[in-house]
Amino acid sequence: MPPLPALSSQPRCPPSIPRTHKDAAGLRQGGKRGASGVIAVAESHLPVLHRQDLILPQARALDPDSGERYRKMPDVLLVTPPRPLRLVREEVGENLGLGFLASVLRKRRISVEILDGSLSGWSIRKMANEVRARDFKVLGVSLVLPSLVKPGFHLIRAVRSSKRARKTPERSFLVAVGGHTPSLAWRETLSACPDIDAVVRGEGELTFLELVEKVLGGEEWRDTSGIAFLRDGIPVSNPPRALITNLDELPPPDHDLLPQALSQGGHATVYSSRGCYGKCSFCSIRAFYDIAPGPKWRAMSPGAVVDEIERLCHDYGAEEFRFSDDNFIGPGRAGRERASEIAREIIRRGLKVRFMVSARADNVDRDLLALLKEAGLTQVFLGVEAGVQSMLDRFNKGVTVEENRRAVSVIRELGIEPVIGFILFDPETTTQELFDNLTFLKSIGLTEGGLNSRLDVLNRLEVYPGTPAEEKLKLEGNLRGDFTDYRYGFRDPVVSLIYHGLRAFQRVAIPVRRAFTSRSRVS
Repeated sequence: MPPLPALSSQPRCPPSIPRTHKDAAGLRQGGKRGASGVIAVAESHLPVLHRQDLILPQARALDPDSGERYRKMPDVLLVTPPRPLRLVREEVGENLGLGFLASVLRKRRISVEILDGSLSGWSIRKMANEVRARDFKVLGVSLVLPSLVKPGFHLIRAVRSSKRARKTPERSFLVAVGGHTPSLAWRETLSACPDIDAVVRGEGELTFLELVEKVLGGEEWRDTSGIAFLRDGIPVSNPPRALITNLDELPPPDHDLLPQALSQGGHATVYSSRGCYGKCSFCSIRAFYDIAPGPKWRAMSPGAVVDEIERLCHDYGAEEFRFSDDNFIGPGRAGRERASEIAREIIRRGLKVRFMVSARADNVDRDLLALLKEAGLTQVFLGVEAGVQSMLDRFNKGVTVEENRRAVSVIRELGIEPVIGFILFDPETTTQELFDNLTFLKSIGLTEGGLNSRLDVLNRLEVYPGTPAEEKLKLEGNLRGDFTDYRYGFRDPVVSLIYHGLRAFQRVAIPVRRAFTSRSRVS
């Protein structure tokens, strides 16, 4: 999604707080869709984590010798591979999942470093060199987006190849990956990249912590619950861990790379809930949380949420926030009341911030959004997906066209910016549905700028492993490519011609438009 609109020059934090990203970064010496872990499971020997036990960044002393060893020789290196170039804009932000992992590990005095290839502007080769320059025992690779899977494989192979060439025992290390795609397609992931030792499936904080502690202690790690691995060349998976039920028991994530993201025009990322109670056929979110038993939507208490916002405001000078929640408001009256309490707490503390959230159309409530706007809400990402009921039913959205229309109208009338997720093409799209969808977009006054910038108006249905959409297309024999980049054909030949023609035009038009835009800014 695009960055939030620029803030006014009005001070947002107390005068004693640094106003620049550089100053904010000086406060932080040493020490993300997010990974989390089980707080208490029968098969785990790990103790319960409590927020009050969190080792704050200022007090963190991971190595008695010096901070230099912590920086250069971490026990664990957590990385996000560089994203491939995309035609459409993508948001700039830190990987909150890695922040959660780092926080939990550091709490147990395990030294951690986080690297992000995209934030650093690195190529795969450059990032591989950076990884090779460090000594570590565990390499954790976040494949949080499907587009990161292949770059992640390339990075792992490059690092493995170089480290093996040294043939020194002290350079040996374990590679673990996590994210929606490897969690759901663990067999395919391990088969495609045997250099991976373990796949952390589902929410991962305590699974990864247990794995790391076993590796650092020289213990057998293959009996860790919640992981998949190769046994004699065959992918196998251990039983999953139950989903965490009380999110308040997790320590807040670390934000090592937030200054870097802010310096590039990004925003701070926070979370207040995990999961989604929806059952959309195309979405990997529900499939991801279905891996393990437990409630599929869970929420933090309002006070804990605002504590995190206030901390980022004071520690980093952050003013713009994006809630990473898949569904911020949540189900029913209880969900709306919790969201209201977050708004009221922000207002009560006098925090002058701006933020954006994601919501379902049937959760949009005028009074709630008005209160959230008073607290600083500026944007709502709304998964509209279609303006035709036949497509909404195919997607199992559980909403009507009129609910979508009403939600967009309410958001606009309140002076909040709607950012729309829309699927214009799917395998069964007809020419009439295509025409009706375009008519719907026009009727709600939507322009290209108001669409989800990671997708765009030509977005077609993305097929993710483990989803009902994948299963259906496989049964129909209409799925090509592999789990990292599924493709399919359109039933309607006219729709196919339109889609591929527009896509070809887009591939030429967007770079040209960007070139002229950049040129005009320079002149």
